[in-house]
This record gives sequence, structure tokens and C-alpha cells, in this order.
Amino acid sequence: MRREHARRILADARTIGVVRTDHLGDMVLTLPLVRALRQEYPLATIVLIAHSRTAPLAEWAPDVDRCYFVDQIPLERVLRHERFDALFFPRARADEAWQAWCAGVPLRVGTRYRWWSPLYSVRIPDHRHTAEYHEAEYNVRMLEYITGKRYRVELLRPCVPNSVRTEVSALLAGAGIEEPFLVLHPGGRGSAPRWEKFPALAMMLARERPDVRIVVTGTTSEGRLCAAIADAVPSAVNFCGKLQLTQLIALLERAAVVVANSTGVLHIAAALGRAVVGLFPAEPPAQSPARWRPLGERTIVLACSPIDALPVHSVARAIEAVLSA
Repeated sequence: MRREHARRILADARTIGVVRTDHLGDMVLTLPLVRALRQEYPLATIVLIAHSRTAPLAEWAPDVDRCYFVDQIPLERVLRHERFDALFFPRARADEAWQAWCAGVPLRVGTRYRWWSPLYSVRIPDHRHTAEYHEAEYNVRMLEYITGKRYRVELLRPCVPNSVRTEVSALLAGAGIEEPFLVLHPGGRGSAPRWEKFPALAMMLARERPDVRIVVTGTTSEGRLCAAIADAVPSAVNFCGKLQLTQLIALLERAAVVVANSTGVLHIAAALGRAVVGLFPAEPPAQSPARWRPLGERTIVLACSPIDALPVHSVARAIEAVLSA
């Protein structure tokens, strides 16, 4: 399909969908595409098709009109229920492209470089593994390729309900935590190597900044990593496996600093406008800060390969820098 035809479809579109069915950080970095679509087509209905593990991010995003979650309603049924004029696929999946083609969605936007790319009607000539652009930029470039315009790449701040903020206030009070506090999130889904020196970092922070409490977060499967920090610093509060995602987001909203590996929590905190220190491998490009660094004015990124060669004192200095600022 020629781009002129794609522009006409989008200009007349009543319903535009974005399909992103993977994980938290991916969703945070896809929402700038939603913002660009909203700015360019303010009268269109914007629908986000996701997985329910990212539900709060999708439902609390200010520019999203409706959400569907494919683990609750399969994509095939969603496409029968909604009449989409256009679908954007920031992540390339053959099954999703096939279902959109079968449903006869007029405009299907995806990558040029997969064996199933002929199922897309507009194919974007970006190789993401080269990390020439940030992941959020790659997502926005999907629209830019069609319109020929440039859009500001900005994270969407989740609109946290006051009821959830109240829940987290009670949790913090029950744990005896007052602000300021910092969050250490030592885990990660495994898409990039993890820095394993969080316990030593916590000990250094407890000595040098006893005025700032340490809160540890993680999933149940990351219990060993979180327990190691709590064992090293008994004053630290370990919320590992105890928070729903809604509560975790509200907790991050109140943190003075969030320190994490390349993982979704880092991007959520950045979207909330919090100070963040991100720990990354320098190589390969597909895992590096060039593509996956947290966006925002209050971010510090430390990168090293191997990642465990990153010294504890360097991370502590970065935390002190953002605390002082």
C-alpha cells in the first residue's frame, strides 16, 4: 500500500488500534505512539489491545479510549467485535498479523523484515536490533513513516486513582515508612543481564544516607534477590511479592529515587516523573541504553559489560546525585 493511501485511511479513520501484548516496559514505551495518534487524529477512537499483566498502564493511560486484553478476549474475537480502520503492530508477531489480515483491517502497520511481513499493508523499514533509535522512538516512527511528520516522544504518566494512593499510604504507614524513601528493584524479566550487587549497595546507602529508608520490591519469583537485600540491611522494608501492580505503581509515584535493572519498573518510574538510576549492559546494542534507557529529565543511566563490573560506589554516587538534586 502506498503511503498516500495509508494517510487517507488514517485521516478518515473512526477506530485506530495499537496491539502490544507483551510486558510492562514495552507498554510504557509504546504509549508515546498512542499520544502521537491522539494528537494527529483527535476525533478517532484509540483502542489498545494488550495483555492483562499491563492492565493498569493501559487503563490509566490518558489517551486510550478502550482496552482489550487478549488473555481474556482472544484477538480474533476483538477483531470481530470492533471494526478497526487501522492497526499498528509495534511488536512483530505472525499470529497477530495473520488475524488482522483475515479480519480485513484496511491498514495494518508493521515491520518490513519478517517472513510474515507481506501480511502488513504498510511495512516500516527499521531494524530495531541495531538500536539506532530508542524503543519509544521506533514506535512513534511507525506513524511518522506514514504521515511524514515528526512527533514529540513523551511518556504517558499513569493516572493513579486516589483509592490506590490511599491503599499505599496505609501500607507505608503500617511499615513505619516516612518520606523520603528509595526503591531498590533488583530483579527483572531476564531480557537483559541483572546487576547482582544490590545487597552491597543497600549496605553502603544505609551507612551514608540513614535518613532515607530503603524499600525493596519484586515479584514472588524474585524473592531470593529481595531477601538478600533485607538480610544485608535489616532496616530495609521488603515488599517483594506483596504488592499488586496497581499498588506498586502508586508506591513508585512517591519514591525519591528508583534504582533498577533494565526492566519495566524503571520505565514506569520514569513515566511517573520520578528520579531513576538505571543499570544496563553496554552491549549488545539490542539490550543497551541506546534502545532501552529510561526517558525523562531525572534519569541517570550506568552501563557496563559485563554488567557486574559496574562498581557499587558508582551506583551510590549516582543515587546521591539525584537525591541532592
